[in-house]
Amino acid sequence: MGNFNRNNDRGGDRGGFRPGNREITMHRAICSNCGRSCEVPFRPTGEKPVYCSDCFGKMRDAGAGAGGRDDRQPRRDFGGGVPMRQNFESNKSNGNADVVHQLEILNGKLDKILRALEKPVQVNAPKPVREGTLKQAVKRATDSKKKK
Repeated sequence: MGNFNRNNDRGGDRGGFRPGNREITMHRAICSNCGRSCEVPFRPTGEKPVYCSDCFGKMRDAGAGAGGRDDRQPRRDFGGGVPMRQNFESNKSNGNADVVHQLEILNGKLDKILRALEKPVQVNAPKPVREGTLKQAVKRATDSKKKK
């Protein structure tokens, strides 16, 4: 087989932008906001607006999003990042009756499994093996069929 790992690296590169790997080609464009000429590190296709660095920075600071991303859904609020924890201690008297019932059923099933595993299993003793060659075994088998 050939040496597929020619650079002796472990293969962790998953693509993406890495400024140190190669020379970046800049492309000329017209800012969609102010109309000034600018250079961008990608080839503009005309499908999305292109902004100069000044307009891009102003839009990002204003929170409008970058590159037409302001049409995304707003983030959900999950209570300040701290998940709510259920308090099982406060409703021991009646709220946990269903949980207790389910645990009792589960314990019953586990008991059945343990009883099945504890039962001794009868193992049939293997038949004794006769000594001899394969030809002798075949002859014995055919002779026993002829006697019947």
